[in-house]
Amino acid sequence: MQKGIYLTVLIRLNAPTLSFADRDSLLAGFQAMLESKLGQGTQAAGLKGEIKRAKFQSDTDGQRTRLIVRLTGEQEPATSFAPLAITELQSLLDALLNTGGVPLQVELIEENTNALEEIDSDESYSIN
Repeated sequence: MQKGIYLTVLIRLNAPTLSFADRDSLLAGFQAMLESKLGQGTQAAGLKGEIKRAKFQSDTDGQRTRLIVRLTGEQEPATSFAPLAITELQSLLDALLNTGGVPLQVELIEENTNALEEIDSDESYSIN
């Protein structure tokens, strides 16, 4: 059975010595790599996806990006899709972060049940 899910992903850039322009460039490059990998499908389950929304925020500890990712794939009807999707996305992110040598870390991956409202509304889309 074809299933789909929206996930929220928080990624922190730990590079306080980089300029804001370099930080933005690094995060944008990572986002492009992730988008490409999502289009190819995850390693184990072949889930495909895309980044539906991205929001950048700078703070005293560095910079974070909050992504809304849509994943789809085949799974048995009675099985919850969230654990599979989160595990697959975590594996994909780990593979990207371990090979790139970039100072990024995943802070959070969770199901986003309000994604459609967030995608449609700039006001409700913030990093908490």
